[in-house]
Amino acid sequence: MFSFEDSRDRYAYAYPLLYRWLMLKTQGKSPADFFVRHGIQELSIYGAGEIGELFFHEIKMVENLKIRCFIDKRADFYPNGLFEIPVKTPIRYAAESIGEKLVITPVFHMASITAELSDYGVLPECMLSLNQVIDGCR
Repeated sequence: MFSFEDSRDRYAYAYPLLYRWLMLKTQGKSPADFFVRHGIQELSIYGAGEIGELFFHEIKMVENLKIRCFIDKRADFYPNGLFEIPVKTPIRYAAESIGEKLVITPVFHMASITAELSDYGVLPECMLSLNQVIDGCR
């Protein structure tokens, strides 16, 4: 069921993130810089929604960076993947993870997502919020 309050709160979390992201762009920087700087060569993206898609398009051209998959609770909505990248449920991702970094794009749900993935066995040091990535580029 649609909740105006939930929707409003999501935008309240997303707006500052998107503002900082756009400020990076105006300075000629990109979230991709974070992965290059830290030598990260493989990652997965949690969230196949709008912000996850934007993030994918921002980093897809980075040389030597492989995007293994998207993770989304609605993975069945993407039976053929998204942009030719497989979309997995959180539990399937956890079972098949090889310890790559995972960027969580729905920052509003960061706490519940990290708790769920931890319960499935994903190591906390593998999880990054999109906020951490954006802030790590400044």
